[in-house]
Amino acid sequence: MTTAPSSELPDPGDWSRRYEEYLTASAGRSTRTLELYQDLLAAVSRGELAPTIMQELAASFAQARGSAYANELTALSSRFFTGLVELGSGYARDLVDALAPGTMPPTTAAPPNLDGSDWASWFRQLTDYATGQGTAALAAYQSLLDRVAAGEVPPTAMSQTSQHFLESRLPDHLRRLVSLCFELLSSLDDIRNRYSEEFLEGILRTGPASGDDALFALDLVAPVGSTTSATLWITNTQTEPTVVDWSVPDVRRSDGVGPAFSPDVSITPASIELAPGEDAQLVVSVVLDADSYEPDHLYLGALRVTGGDRELVEVPLRIKAVAVGTRRVAPTGDGAP
Repeated sequence: MTTAPSSELPDPGDWSRRYEEYLTASAGRSTRTLELYQDLLAAVSRGELAPTIMQELAASFAQARGSAYANELTALSSRFFTGLVELGSGYARDLVDALAPGTMPPTTAAPPNLDGSDWASWFRQLTDYATGQGTAALAAYQSLLDRVAAGEVPPTAMSQTSQHFLESRLPDHLRRLVSLCFELLSSLDDIRNRYSEEFLEGILRTGPASGDDALFALDLVAPVGSTTSATLWITNTQTEPTVVDWSVPDVRRSDGVGPAFSPDVSITPASIELAPGEDAQLVVSVVLDADSYEPDHLYLGALRVTGGDRELVEVPLRIKAVAVGTRRVAPTGDGAP
């Protein structure tokens, strides 16, 4: 196989520079996360937060933000794999066209668009697309070899054209590949740090020194007239058994339009006694009746969890009744993190 001369390959120093830039940016993005973690350790050491606070709030954070996190990772993966396929298929097509102009049929297919609700199907479609591109290139190569065997194309012409193509195109191909990889790494760092910061900031906001609401919320979204549910895990961090109860005060539209009202909420179980360290799952269900909820508007409320005469935690609720026939989407508007 013919390769490009070393002088024509991308400068290794350029790759080192890109890697150094990536490490510098990654360290910068991690600085805020480390600062928040130090603040959390300080709050625990002062007795303002329980040592188990991260474990207690992990489930509610996953409930509130897990879908958005997964969707971002899925979209990032789709861009990376689509870029790899397009880079590889484009390089192969250009090489065949350089060796035998007009041999490679024009492509009419395009990579599939990502469907966030069915990424597995998208991946299969992308694989089929890559296979189709490879099959077309293979057929063109075979046609070219047949022309060489018939004496229509001199073997030396193929060798010279191939070497010239590699020398002129391989450096750019490698640069694009490196850029694609660094974009993936950088985006992964960005997503991880943003959600880590959000998690830690939410924990700190539950402390007595902050008057802000917690960032974690239960999203309750469904077509108007139906019932929607969400789950929440709670843990007894006390040293003695605790009877845990819960209630949901009035809710109202996030923009302040209209009066507050008592929602039609059911919580299962209605009450429970937890031993020290024991946890339990709550199921919160809301009836989205048309008389109370105007479609496609965000309503805000809270689930208050109490143990004896103490309020243990208040979890924000974000309720949205979607108009019938409208695709279900996550709540947006005031109060959304």
